[in-house]
Amino acid sequence: MLLAIVLTVVLLPFALSLLLGVPAVQNFVVHKAAGVVSSKLETTVAIRHVDIGWFGKAKIEGFYVEDYQRDTLLYVDRLDAYLTRLGIFGGGLVFSRAEISGAKLCLRETPDGGMNIRQIVSRLSDPDRPKKGNFNLALRKASIVGMELCLERQQHRNPPYGIDFGHMHLSDMTAYVDDFTIDRLSGRFYLVSGCLGFEETTILTARSHLSIPYVSLVGNSWADYKNFIGEVQLDGALRHSSLSSDDLAFFAPRLRGWHTLFSEVNADFTGTVADFEAELRNMRIGTGTSLAATAKITGLPDIRRTRFELDIPRLVTTADEMELLARNIGHTELPSALSAMLGR
Repeated sequence: MLLAIVLTVVLLPFALSLLLGVPAVQNFVVHKAAGVVSSKLETTVAIRHVDIGWFGKAKIEGFYVEDYQRDTLLYVDRLDAYLTRLGIFGGGLVFSRAEISGAKLCLRETPDGGMNIRQIVSRLSDPDRPKKGNFNLALRKASIVGMELCLERQQHRNPPYGIDFGHMHLSDMTAYVDDFTIDRLSGRFYLVSGCLGFEETTILTARSHLSIPYVSLVGNSWADYKNFIGEVQLDGALRHSSLSSDDLAFFAPRLRGWHTLFSEVNADFTGTVADFEAELRNMRIGTGTSLAATAKITGLPDIRRTRFELDIPRLVTTADEMELLARNIGHTELPSALSAMLGR
């Protein structure tokens, strides 16, 4: 009997751990688990291959989740992760490194007006389940390479120029994140109830280079975002950045004819949309124009009662620069009152 107890308590777990170290056994278990999850969600969840090694290293290939319209919701071609703390008894999951390549996320509006990802999340969440404390997830270093993001609404604008925000397809996205944390305000990216922020972020295009030391959106809870204009606090900064009007024109098509580069931009902004302040410490336009300014806007979204305050303590320019800028702006379709003012 003593020998049987020793064999059961010591050798059986050891044998099971050895079996789970075999890739064929790992894939058998994972495929069975994916089938259970598919049955619970009533949609397809699949994993092509998994390899869980010693010392917390895991490799997952071909992770696929289908939405309820039988379209792709999420696909990850390859995920390499390095687990340093499991946190079964508290503390959450901690990964030293995670690398994702070939991912695709498709967010589509469903016929009932919701989003396909919301359908999946609602099936996963159980409002009657007793809460056992906050879930923490931390990534010391993370990278995403070659990601595609699809956003599609039922109705498309189909503008002649610019962005159709009802139908966007962003490809070849790359991101590197340090100290990614969920449910704690720390690190260079944070996401907690009502708060979203980035630090040390860079946005590059063929014409523009934005360096963003920090940007944050803060509400008391996610419910505040229903009144985004009045309740969500915005804070951010730009440092040593350049921004092309050609890039801005995709969001504001009236700038299409400006062809102007705003360089050496250093700026800070704070407040809600309804009570917004911005300080432009410096900005250069072309080669001979630079300025500094402060602006305050209060009263939005009621534009008729909105007050604009603009102070320009420094403006340096030349006649040639002003003529070039006026010529570019003149190609833009402006309100008649503004055109008359510029003409004078």
